[in-house]
Amino acid sequence: MTKDADLIMVNLRGVSRSNWRFVPLVLLLLLGACDTASGPTVMNKEAAARQLLERDAEFAATAYAQGVAEAYQQFLAEDAVQLPDGGYPIDGREAIYENIVATLDGEDFSLTWEAVDAVVSDSGDLGYTWGTYFFEGIDEQGESFGSEGKYVNIWRKSDDVWKVALDVSNQNEPAFIQVIENSAAEPDADALPDAADTASVTDESLF
Repeated sequence: MTKDADLIMVNLRGVSRSNWRFVPLVLLLLLGACDTASGPTVMNKEAAARQLLERDAEFAATAYAQGVAEAYQQFLAEDAVQLPDGGYPIDGREAIYENIVATLDGEDFSLTWEAVDAVVSDSGDLGYTWGTYFFEGIDEQGESFGSEGKYVNIWRKSDDVWKVALDVSNQNEPAFIQVIENSAAEPDADALPDAADTASVTDESLF
């Protein structure tokens, strides 16, 4: 028996025989309370997910108003890990902060993102958000540049505050690549080599 069950049995010994008809109702209420305490209900999880979406939006707003580096300082856990697109993992909030400062030093840029969805664990202290981001700026030559992609942030709740434990990003392919691929899929018939020429080249290449 669990400790809670032992306490229930002890308390029932003091119930008079005339009140035993209420015991089943009391047991149901107690067991229901125990189930509720064991983890968040469906409604609680939905509320927690909404809270996490709001936290993600607050993170994005801080990055826009105060700068990306400062926002990462505020919203990342001390032991956070970043998995940047095309780069090596960066371990620790301070290392992530220093990399952002070094990478974007002197650049005129903006980074915005918006979460699409959030999910919170049954325990209520882990969750993730995912969404899309847009990065644009002007390089040292005065040329504008931009990229967009997807991101996933895994959040951990500590002392009732959500902090990012893992930051992952993935850049979309540039639009012009898709245009080139579409063009390549439909070659010009006049540009194709004659069948006889192709056969001749093929035969010669065998020796």
